[in-house]
Amino acid sequence: MAITEKTSDTDELMVAGALAESPETLPDAIRQWRVLKDHVDAIAKTVADHTSKITWLKNYIQHQLDIPEGQDKSETVSVPGAGSASKKTQVVAEVVDWEAWQKYCVRNGFGAVNRHQNNIAPLQDLYEGIMTGEFPMPKSANFKTIEKISLRRN
Repeated sequence: MAITEKTSDTDELMVAGALAESPETLPDAIRQWRVLKDHVDAIAKTVADHTSKITWLKNYIQHQLDIPEGQDKSETVSVPGAGSASKKTQVVAEVVDWEAWQKYCVRNGFGAVNRHQNNIAPLQDLYEGIMTGEFPMPKSANFKTIEKISLRRN
């Protein structure tokens, strides 16, 4: 353990020195580049490892949450000091013919569906209107329901 800590301290000192100094010769520049490159590569590997673990944890949390029959959203599980998680169902449109889809939406009064915003309420309203028979089923898009997880930090 002591060797690892000493190596870590030495590496940090070398990185700090490489950042603070301007190289005087070409070999100095190459040495500084190597120190900084090794440092950046080590950080990138750590980030990649953490990112893959975060992805695994999100999938695990998503499979643990259940949406009750007839509901659109699961219960919200909150852990004080850590965060909260919930899952909801959401309708998405898979557009086959974009131009025809835009015309369909405008013709039926749902031009807001085509706006590039995070608000998906107009698409949900359009889907409900199609399912109730208020609007015809579009030939330019397919609808599917997905489950989306919401994770928030406390």
